[in-house]
Amino acid sequence: MTLWLARADRKRIRLIDPSFHPSFYVQGAEPRLHQLSRVLAARARVRCAFTERFSIWDARPIRVLEVTVHHPAQFAAIARFVRRYDTRLTLYNSDLMLAPLYCWQKNVFPLARVDIETASQSAAIIHAIECRDDEWAIDYELPPIRTLQLRLEGLGQVDPQHGRRGALEAEIDGEQQVLEDSDEPVARGVERLLRTHDPDLVVTEWGDSTLLPALMQQAQRLGFELSLNRDQAPVWRSRSRSYMSYGRILYKGSSTT
Repeated sequence: MTLWLARADRKRIRLIDPSFHPSFYVQGAEPRLHQLSRVLAARARVRCAFTERFSIWDARPIRVLEVTVHHPAQFAAIARFVRRYDTRLTLYNSDLMLAPLYCWQKNVFPLARVDIETASQSAAIIHAIECRDDEWAIDYELPPIRTLQLRLEGLGQVDPQHGRRGALEAEIDGEQQVLEDSDEPVARGVERLLRTHDPDLVVTEWGDSTLLPALMQQAQRLGFELSLNRDQAPVWRSRSRSYMSYGRILYKGSSTT
């Protein structure tokens, strides 16, 4: 797992925690779970073990197969395979994002102060991480983070997919800019801000569904990629979908991560 930490001197450091192995859980008939365990062991580096977890819906412990993925990047793909392998199985925690899973496993939370112990052989490898803030506190010191805000001019509650159009408004470090294609392509203006300010957060209105996909498509037409990731790893787009969860049909919008 890759972590970016903001130090008090405003420097950013990139660290790797190789101890993070995310898990999801599968419920079903035990013969099917045993078969699934054998199939997964032949396909990927996973560890499967039976365990009990408490179901908040049934108010009772249930016996499940815990599937622990060695490489976090394979977590979503392995969960998709299990979902398609046998539709009679019930999956838990399989749709969760890796960042929250890491926080829950390590007992930390975003924007918290942490103590880091690095491995002796490499200053970039995390040996231990410990939270120094109380997750229930309502008043604690925030780290010195830089935030780039992007929104369309006009009413923020109106979905741009329903016909709303306007110039792109950008704000960072108290500086506001209006980006329009008449000055330079909007995607190049956003890229300039990303490279100049190197923000820790990009906060958008309607970003997942409209702004970021449009900016990424324009950048692709112009022959470059937006620097939305400090690691220079690709930014992933997931489609919107409806799905069944605990007997209810839920809708999940598209996302950019």
